[in-house]
Amino acid sequence: MNKQKIGTIILTSSLVLGMSTGVMAKGPSKTPASVSNPVVQEDGRNTNGLETAQITFSPITGYFGTSKIVFGEVIIDGARDDLANLFITVGGKEITNVWAIPGQTNTYGFSTSVSLDSHSLTNVEVKAETKFHNGQKAGLVHSNNSSTVDVDVWATITKYSVDYGSESPNFVWDAETGTYELSFDIVKALSNGETEKEEITLTGLIPNSTLNYTSDELSDENFFGESVTLINSISVPAAPSAPVAENVVVTSISDLTLALEAQGQNQFKVIATYTLNYSDGTSKKVVSTTLDGGNIANPTTQNQNSSTREYTIGGIVYEVTVTYDSVTKTNIVNGIKK
Repeated sequence: MNKQKIGTIILTSSLVLGMSTGVMAKGPSKTPASVSNPVVQEDGRNTNGLETAQITFSPITGYFGTSKIVFGEVIIDGARDDLANLFITVGGKEITNVWAIPGQTNTYGFSTSVSLDSHSLTNVEVKAETKFHNGQKAGLVHSNNSSTVDVDVWATITKYSVDYGSESPNFVWDAETGTYELSFDIVKALSNGETEKEEITLTGLIPNSTLNYTSDELSDENFFGESVTLINSISVPAAPSAPVAENVVVTSISDLTLALEAQGQNQFKVIATYTLNYSDGTSKKVVSTTLDGGNIANPTTQNQNSSTREYTIGGIVYEVTVTYDSVTKTNIVNGIKK
């Protein structure tokens, strides 16, 4: 999906909340992020030759409702375990994960999480300060600066709905395949208040079958909820009756295939797929229809090798036989026109 840029985060340094600088650990890279743009506002206390304090950090992107870890660095003078402490806040939140970066004088790393819980998020302020125990500024370098980083808060899907374009589903018959086609729109409500539509077309729907459709089939990367049932057990219509003009009759049946569907241990339902050929040269394919005339006996439960029953298919009488194959241990069904 398109991910729209929602807002900007501002990180500003002006130093506030305390932690000893004695923690030594490898910190993040000193190279400012490409989107960082420090604006230095000196306070005139940089006589020790260090650069004016700067904060660097990484860009922030992520889905609505998630959190991102932000890593940063700050250069500032005056943080001494015995006399003064370094204080850092991010968006008013006290930061405790602060460490001195080995080999870099007066340079400290920090990290915290930023919650991407609003599409109207515009900025987060970072403050850093060294203070003596009496509350006064410590050190020779004291500056206020600001940097900005773009924040992409990607919208997530909060709700699905189905739009058939009419009051009920519009199934379209395909005479060539003997199946139905159904088109509809999935409407997706997004966390930013917008909506998206995805057009879905299902083909090969067998007459008299039951249709279900869930959000799993959409493969949306920006949906983090449980699977949603979008279409719940709606019935696919029966095959339409073939238009039979005056004096037009079924002349033959072709492509006949039969299958068995167990009805308990003693009987089978006979399922047929075939093509009706008419005297006017037209034809109609019938797919997976249950033959009228009742169930046929299971020969294995009747102490027989086979069982036979007559069925009328398209007005033509067929003798259907179920035979048990002792080699493959399966029942085989076939039909012969009488």
